[in-house]
Amino acid sequence: KAPFGMLTDILRGAIFQDSQYTLTLPDQQDQEYVWDNNFQGKNLITYFSEILLPAIVEDPNGRVVRIPSKPWYEQTAPKVEVEVFFVNSKDIVFSGSEDFVFKRGAFAYWITKKAIIRYKQDAGKQYVVESQGYYATLLGKLPVSIAGGVWNTEGYYDSYYDKAIAAANEFISSFSAEQMVDKEASHPYITQLEDDCPDCQGSKQDVYMDATSGLPKAQACRRCNGKGTISVNPADRITVNIDDWEKLKDGAVRITNPDTTINKYHRDKNTQVMDMILRALNLLNIDAAQSGTAKAIDLEKLHTFISAVSNNLFDNIIYPTLQDFIAYRNV
Repeated sequence: KAPFGMLTDILRGAIFQDSQYTLTLPDQQDQEYVWDNNFQGKNLITYFSEILLPAIVEDPNGRVVRIPSKPWYEQTAPKVEVEVFFVNSKDIVFSGSEDFVFKRGAFAYWITKKAIIRYKQDAGKQYVVESQGYYATLLGKLPVSIAGGVWNTEGYYDSYYDKAIAAANEFISSFSAEQMVDKEASHPYITQLEDDCPDCQGSKQDVYMDATSGLPKAQACRRCNGKGTISVNPADRITVNIDDWEKLKDGAVRITNPDTTINKYHRDKNTQVMDMILRALNLLNIDAAQSGTAKAIDLEKLHTFISAVSNNLFDNIIYPTLQDFIAYRNV
């Protein structure tokens, strides 16, 4: 998520910093409404920056919809209160040149060029049309804009970040493998001398006299817990007969360190894959201490990318949004 989030922050700062745009509406009430927190607790530009921009890059086939926030019979303000929101592609029922149908919460909406009709879920989760209607817009067009991205030959939009997704998927797999190696195969292991238990002589049992029957009975050896052998702890002092000295010629305890070249391999590979992601997003040399040529090339690519996103955002989403907003409130 880090490089994608970094690029979204760069887009937000480059497109929506105060020096990049001017927004002034001719009507003072409209101007105040747009700059007040009427759009999910934010003003319109902040709403575009913090909510709609991330939604657009994540779901380029979603829609930005502008409708009155209340049905006609609940509008009590001097001017129509307008709502702007994003419809995820999974919630779109039908999209055409004349009609747009989508689900949102407990409601479904059918938008045409002249009217908005709302349906409400009943107790059986079926959608039932509201008899009073929702709103007669008479706009002559659908108050809907597609999020947009990179058009593909399949007939829909890919995300602006699509060219980095393959490397990002590879990074997830490779990073998971590195985590497993670091956790499971990077710790030294101990090899200890294991000798026959001196109490049971390796038989795993010892014999005792049963107090009730007076007969001898066997039980698991209490010293080795029935293993038949005893391990030597690293700090133990052991004594052996001279005949058993050969058992200790390499030490009673041996600590083996694993080969860590596999860890280095995964770390280097993940660094390379991350570089692929940053390069695909034109971010590789932005923060690197590199000479001017490489950084200038990446900066130029990044500015071209920002311009493409910005042009789509202002021309196809923000401008139509303001058009519909003014039409709802003044026509």
